[in-house]
Amino acid sequence: MSVLFNISSKIILEGDSEGALNYVFNDLDTDVVAAYSFRRLSPDYYGAVINVRNKELETEKDFYPNADGKIDIDELKSYVKTPNRPAFLISFYNQAANPKSYTNPTAGDGNATAPTNQTEPRIVNAQVVNRTNGLISAPLIFNGNEDYLKVNSSSDNQITGNMFAYFVGSHDGTSGNNAMFSKSGEYELVYTTSENVQYSDSTGSVDLPVSASSDLRIHSFNRNKAANTIDLQVNETSSTNSINTNPISGTTEDLYIGAKANGVSNFLGDFQELVIFNSYKDATDKADILNKVKKYYNAY
Repeated sequence: MSVLFNISSKIILEGDSEGALNYVFNDLDTDVVAAYSFRRLSPDYYGAVINVRNKELETEKDFYPNADGKIDIDELKSYVKTPNRPAFLISFYNQAANPKSYTNPTAGDGNATAPTNQTEPRIVNAQVVNRTNGLISAPLIFNGNEDYLKVNSSSDNQITGNMFAYFVGSHDGTSGNNAMFSKSGEYELVYTTSENVQYSDSTGSVDLPVSASSDLRIHSFNRNKAANTIDLQVNETSSTNSINTNPISGTTEDLYIGAKANGVSNFLGDFQELVIFNSYKDATDKADILNKVKKYYNAY
Protein backbone atom coordinates (compact mmCIF):
# COMPACT_ATOMS: atom_id res chain seq x y z
CA MET A 1 0.00 0.00 0.00
CA SER A 2 1.18 3.50 -0.73
CA VAL A 3 2.82 5.64 1.92
CA LEU A 4 2.95 9.41 2.02
CA PHE A 5 6.06 11.18 0.79
CA ASN A 6 6.67 14.57 -0.74
CA ILE A 7 7.68 15.09 -4.35
CA SER A 8 8.32 18.49 -5.89
CA SER A 9 6.54 18.20 -9.21
CA LYS A 10 5.18 20.33 -12.04
CA ILE A 11 2.59 17.71 -12.95
CA ILE A 12 -0.95 19.05 -12.90
CA LEU A 13 -4.35 17.45 -12.90
CA GLU A 14 -6.45 20.29 -14.26
CA GLY A 15 -4.28 21.49 -17.15
CA ASP A 16 -3.98 25.02 -18.52
CA SER A 17 -6.92 27.21 -19.48
CA GLU A 18 -7.03 25.62 -22.94
CA GLY A 19 -5.94 22.18 -21.77
CA ALA A 20 -9.23 20.43 -22.45
CA LEU A 21 -8.86 21.30 -26.15
CA ASN A 22 -5.53 19.48 -26.44
CA TYR A 23 -7.02 16.09 -27.30
CA VAL A 24 -4.51 13.44 -28.27
CA PHE A 25 -6.70 11.35 -30.59
CA ASN A 26 -10.26 10.73 -31.76
CA ASP A 27 -12.35 7.82 -33.03
CA LEU A 28 -10.81 8.10 -36.49
CA ASP A 29 -7.38 7.20 -35.04
CA THR A 30 -7.61 3.42 -35.15
CA ASP A 31 -3.99 2.91 -34.06
CA VAL A 32 -4.58 3.85 -30.39
CA VAL A 33 -4.51 0.64 -28.32
CA ALA A 34 -4.25 2.00 -24.75
CA ALA A 35 -4.99 5.41 -23.23
CA TYR A 36 -5.03 6.20 -19.50
CA SER A 37 -5.32 9.63 -17.91
CA PHE A 38 -7.17 11.78 -15.38
CA ARG A 39 -8.47 13.90 -18.26
CA ARG A 40 -10.50 13.16 -21.39
CA LEU A 41 -8.02 12.28 -24.15
CA SER A 42 -10.50 12.12 -27.02
CA PRO A 43 -13.51 14.32 -27.85
CA ASP A 44 -15.37 11.08 -28.62
CA TYR A 45 -14.93 9.53 -25.16
CA TYR A 46 -17.69 10.12 -22.61
CA GLY A 47 -17.10 7.36 -20.07
CA ALA A 48 -15.50 7.46 -16.64
CA VAL A 49 -11.72 7.85 -16.58
CA ILE A 50 -10.90 6.37 -13.16
CA ASN A 51 -12.38 4.12 -10.47
CA VAL A 52 -11.40 4.99 -6.88
CA ARG A 53 -11.65 3.14 -3.56
CA ASN A 54 -12.37 4.91 -0.26
CA LYS A 55 -10.24 3.00 2.26
CA GLU A 56 -12.34 3.92 5.28
CA LEU A 57 -15.74 3.09 3.82
CA GLU A 58 -14.51 0.32 1.49
CA THR A 59 -16.61 1.77 -1.32
CA GLU A 60 -15.82 2.36 -4.99
CA LYS A 61 -16.70 5.30 -7.20
CA ASP A 62 -16.27 6.18 -10.87
CA PHE A 63 -15.11 9.70 -11.73
CA TYR A 64 -16.13 11.37 -14.99
CA PRO A 65 -14.58 14.44 -16.62
CA ASN A 66 -16.58 17.66 -16.57
CA ALA A 67 -17.59 19.42 -19.79
CA ASP A 68 -14.08 20.90 -19.96
CA GLY A 69 -12.56 17.43 -19.96
CA LYS A 70 -11.19 17.59 -16.40
CA ILE A 71 -12.00 15.72 -13.21
CA ASP A 72 -13.67 17.77 -10.47
CA ILE A 73 -10.91 18.14 -7.87
CA ASP A 74 -13.33 19.04 -5.07
CA GLU A 75 -15.43 15.95 -5.79
CA LEU A 76 -12.31 13.79 -5.67
CA LYS A 77 -11.19 15.25 -2.34
CA SER A 78 -14.65 15.12 -0.76
CA TYR A 79 -14.84 11.41 -1.50
CA VAL A 80 -12.45 10.97 1.44
CA LYS A 81 -14.77 12.23 4.18
CA THR A 82 -12.56 11.66 7.22
CA PRO A 83 -9.37 13.75 7.65
CA ASN A 84 -6.05 11.92 7.36
CA ARG A 85 -7.58 8.98 5.51
CA PRO A 86 -6.47 8.08 1.97
CA ALA A 87 -8.20 6.93 -1.20
CA PHE A 88 -6.65 4.60 -3.74
CA LEU A 89 -6.95 4.10 -7.48
CA ILE A 90 -8.49 0.78 -8.49
CA SER A 91 -8.53 1.34 -12.25
CA PHE A 92 -7.84 3.63 -15.14
CA TYR A 93 -10.47 3.09 -17.82
CA ASN A 94 -9.03 2.55 -21.28
CA GLN A 95 -10.18 5.54 -23.32
CA ALA A 96 -9.07 3.78 -26.51
CA ALA A 97 -11.60 1.00 -25.89
CA ASN A 98 -14.85 0.52 -27.74
CA PRO A 99 -17.58 0.94 -26.52
CA LYS A 100 -16.62 4.20 -24.83
CA SER A 101 -18.62 3.99 -21.59
CA TYR A 102 -17.63 1.33 -19.05
CA THR A 103 -19.22 1.40 -15.61
CA ASN A 104 -17.00 -1.18 -13.92
CA PRO A 105 -13.53 -2.53 -14.73
CA THR A 106 -13.56 -6.07 -16.12
CA ALA A 107 -10.86 -8.34 -17.47
CA GLY A 108 -10.14 -8.06 -21.18
CA ASP A 109 -11.48 -4.56 -21.79
CA GLY A 110 -8.06 -2.90 -21.65
CA ASN A 111 -8.56 -1.18 -18.29
CA ALA A 112 -5.46 -0.77 -16.11
CA THR A 113 -6.37 -2.26 -12.73
CA ALA A 114 -4.55 -2.91 -9.46
CA PRO A 115 -4.53 -6.71 -8.97
CA THR A 116 -5.08 -6.39 -5.19
CA ASN A 117 -5.78 -3.70 -2.59
CA GLN A 118 -2.10 -3.82 -1.64
CA THR A 119 -0.97 -2.78 -5.09
CA GLU A 120 -3.35 0.19 -5.45
CA PRO A 121 -1.49 3.52 -5.84
CA ARG A 122 -2.65 6.37 -3.60
CA ILE A 123 -4.68 9.04 -5.36
CA VAL A 124 -5.52 11.45 -2.52
CA ASN A 125 -4.56 11.75 1.15
CA ALA A 126 -6.36 13.66 3.92
CA GLN A 127 -8.50 15.50 1.34
CA VAL A 128 -5.37 17.30 0.13
CA VAL A 129 -4.04 17.67 -3.40
CA ASN A 130 -0.68 19.41 -3.17
CA ARG A 131 0.14 22.54 -5.15
CA THR A 132 3.53 23.49 -6.56
CA ASN A 133 4.02 26.94 -8.06
CA GLY A 134 0.26 27.37 -7.99
CA LEU A 135 -0.38 24.23 -10.05
CA ILE A 136 -2.23 21.16 -8.84
CA SER A 137 0.11 18.20 -8.59
CA ALA A 138 -0.85 14.77 -9.86
CA PRO A 139 -2.51 12.79 -7.08
CA LEU A 140 -1.43 9.31 -8.18
CA ILE A 141 1.69 8.18 -6.34
CA PHE A 142 3.52 4.89 -6.86
CA ASN A 143 5.47 4.06 -3.69
CA GLY A 144 8.34 2.14 -5.34
CA ASN A 145 7.56 -0.90 -3.23
CA GLU A 146 4.41 -2.76 -4.26
CA ASP A 147 2.16 -0.40 -6.21
CA TYR A 148 1.37 -1.17 -9.85
CA LEU A 149 -1.49 -1.59 -12.33
CA LYS A 150 -2.01 -4.41 -14.80
CA VAL A 151 -3.74 -4.61 -18.18
CA ASN A 152 -4.69 -8.12 -19.25
CA SER A 153 -3.20 -9.14 -22.57
CA SER A 154 -5.49 -9.08 -25.58
CA SER A 155 -5.20 -9.00 -29.35
CA ASP A 156 -5.75 -5.22 -29.16
CA ASN A 157 -2.56 -4.47 -27.20
CA GLN A 158 -0.23 -7.03 -28.78
CA ILE A 159 2.32 -5.09 -30.83
CA THR A 160 5.08 -6.74 -32.85
CA GLY A 161 6.16 -3.97 -35.22
CA ASN A 162 5.82 -0.20 -35.31
CA MET A 163 4.96 1.53 -32.04
CA PHE A 164 4.76 4.98 -30.47
CA ALA A 165 4.05 5.61 -26.79
CA TYR A 166 4.43 8.34 -24.20
CA PHE A 167 4.39 8.34 -20.39
CA VAL A 168 3.81 11.52 -18.37
CA GLY A 169 5.16 11.32 -14.84
CA SER A 170 7.88 12.29 -12.41
CA HIS A 171 10.56 10.05 -10.98
CA ASP A 172 11.57 10.66 -7.37
CA GLY A 173 15.03 11.77 -8.50
CA THR A 174 17.04 8.91 -6.99
CA SER A 175 18.66 6.06 -8.88
CA GLY A 176 16.94 2.75 -9.11
CA ASN A 177 15.65 0.23 -11.60
CA ASN A 178 12.13 1.66 -11.69
CA ALA A 179 9.79 0.59 -14.50
CA MET A 180 7.36 3.14 -15.93
CA PHE A 181 5.57 0.48 -17.97
CA SER A 182 6.44 -2.85 -19.54
CA LYS A 183 5.34 -6.03 -21.27
CA SER A 184 7.65 -8.92 -20.41
CA GLY A 185 9.55 -10.08 -23.49
CA GLU A 186 8.05 -7.31 -25.61
CA TYR A 187 9.15 -3.88 -24.39
CA GLU A 188 9.84 -1.84 -21.27
CA LEU A 189 10.54 1.78 -20.38
CA VAL A 190 12.52 2.17 -17.15
CA TYR A 191 14.75 4.39 -15.07
CA THR A 192 18.00 2.43 -14.66
CA THR A 193 20.28 2.30 -11.63
CA SER A 194 22.58 4.81 -13.39
CA GLU A 195 19.64 7.25 -13.67
CA ASN A 196 19.25 6.74 -17.40
CA VAL A 197 15.90 6.40 -19.10
CA GLN A 198 16.03 3.17 -21.09
CA TYR A 199 13.77 1.61 -23.70
CA SER A 200 14.40 -2.04 -24.52
CA ASP A 201 12.73 -4.95 -26.27
CA SER A 202 13.76 -8.30 -27.71
CA THR A 203 15.36 -6.55 -30.70
CA GLY A 204 17.54 -3.94 -28.97
CA SER A 205 17.64 -1.02 -26.55
CA VAL A 206 18.48 2.68 -26.30
CA ASP A 207 19.60 4.67 -23.24
CA LEU A 208 19.19 8.38 -22.58
CA PRO A 209 21.10 9.93 -19.64
CA VAL A 210 18.97 12.33 -17.61
CA SER A 211 19.77 14.45 -14.57
CA ALA A 212 18.28 13.45 -11.23
CA SER A 213 15.06 15.41 -10.88
CA SER A 214 11.52 14.96 -9.57
CA ASP A 215 10.06 17.45 -12.07
CA LEU A 216 7.50 16.50 -14.66
CA ARG A 217 8.84 14.67 -17.68
CA ILE A 218 7.23 13.51 -20.89
CA HIS A 219 8.91 10.23 -21.86
CA SER A 220 8.27 8.83 -25.33
CA PHE A 221 9.62 6.25 -27.74
CA ASN A 222 9.01 5.75 -31.44
CA ARG A 223 9.76 2.34 -32.98
CA ASN A 224 10.26 2.30 -36.76
CA LYS A 225 10.29 -1.28 -37.96
CA ALA A 226 11.03 -0.40 -41.61
CA ALA A 227 14.08 1.71 -40.71
CA ASN A 228 15.11 -0.58 -37.82
CA THR A 229 15.37 2.30 -35.33
CA ILE A 230 14.14 3.23 -31.87
CA ASP A 231 13.91 6.92 -31.03
CA LEU A 232 13.75 7.65 -27.29
CA GLN A 233 12.86 11.14 -26.07
CA VAL A 234 12.58 12.74 -22.62
CA ASN A 235 11.13 16.24 -22.81
CA GLU A 236 13.18 17.83 -25.63
CA THR A 237 16.22 15.51 -25.44
CA SER A 238 16.30 12.46 -27.69
CA SER A 239 18.51 9.51 -28.62
CA THR A 240 18.22 7.02 -31.49
CA ASN A 241 19.58 3.49 -31.78
CA SER A 242 19.42 0.74 -34.40
CA ILE A 243 17.50 -2.48 -33.84
CA ASN A 244 17.50 -5.74 -35.76
CA THR A 245 14.84 -6.86 -38.20
CA ASN A 246 13.12 -9.40 -35.96
CA PRO A 247 9.63 -8.65 -34.64
CA ILE A 248 9.09 -8.13 -30.92
CA SER A 249 8.51 -11.46 -29.18
CA GLY A 250 6.25 -12.47 -26.31
CA THR A 251 3.02 -11.00 -27.69
CA THR A 252 0.75 -12.69 -25.12
CA GLU A 253 2.15 -10.93 -22.05
CA ASP A 254 0.17 -8.56 -19.81
CA LEU A 255 0.94 -4.84 -19.72
CA TYR A 256 2.20 -3.48 -16.38
CA ILE A 257 2.13 0.19 -15.38
CA GLY A 258 4.48 1.17 -12.56
CA ALA A 259 6.35 -2.14 -12.58
CA LYS A 260 7.83 -4.94 -14.60
CA ALA A 261 6.10 -8.30 -14.97
CA ASN A 262 4.67 -9.75 -11.76
CA GLY A 263 5.08 -6.46 -9.90
CA VAL A 264 8.88 -6.12 -9.59
CA SER A 265 11.13 -3.07 -10.17
CA ASN A 266 8.29 -0.84 -8.96
CA PHE A 267 8.18 2.78 -10.02
CA LEU A 268 8.85 5.43 -7.37
CA GLY A 269 7.16 8.68 -8.31
CA ASP A 270 4.02 10.25 -9.75
CA PHE A 271 2.03 9.06 -12.75
CA GLN A 272 -0.32 11.14 -14.89
CA GLU A 273 -0.87 9.75 -18.39
CA LEU A 274 0.04 6.89 -20.73
CA VAL A 275 -0.98 6.46 -24.38
CA ILE A 276 0.20 3.65 -26.69
CA PHE A 277 -0.16 3.55 -30.49
CA ASN A 278 0.53 0.50 -32.67
CA SER A 279 2.10 2.71 -35.34
CA TYR A 280 5.25 4.71 -36.00
CA LYS A 281 4.80 8.50 -35.98
CA ASP A 282 6.66 10.65 -38.47
CA ALA A 283 8.27 13.88 -37.26
CA THR A 284 5.16 15.98 -37.88
CA ASP A 285 2.67 13.65 -36.19
CA LYS A 286 4.99 12.99 -33.27
CA ALA A 287 5.56 16.71 -32.69
CA ASP A 288 1.83 17.38 -32.91
CA ILE A 289 1.03 14.81 -30.21
CA LEU A 290 3.84 15.79 -27.86
CA ASN A 291 3.16 19.52 -28.25
CA LYS A 292 -0.45 18.96 -27.20
CA VAL A 293 0.68 17.01 -24.15
CA LYS A 294 3.34 19.61 -23.37
CA LYS A 295 0.80 22.42 -23.56
CA TYR A 296 -1.73 20.67 -21.36
CA TYR A 297 0.78 19.98 -18.60
CA ASN A 298 2.69 23.28 -18.93
CA ALA A 299 5.75 21.06 -19.32
CA TYR A 300 9.37 22.12 -19.86
